[in-house]
Amino acid sequence: MSAGYPPFFADQPIQIYEKIVSGRVRFPNHFTVDLKDLLKNLLQVDLTRRYGNLKPGVRDI
Repeated sequence: MSAGYPPFFADQPIQIYEKIVSGRVRFPNHFTVDLKDLLKNLLQVDLTRRYGNLKPGVRDI
């Protein structure tokens, strides 16, 4: 990713999973508003709202 590390990381796989399903992501301060918006939509937990899974498919991205 743009930060140089994955959006979800932990020592144990179950901890990574819990972070993913929580839907909370922290971004570095230097990320632009547009980049944060794009990443939030790509990392969306709800499949019906995630970029790439919507009606336009990959054209959303």
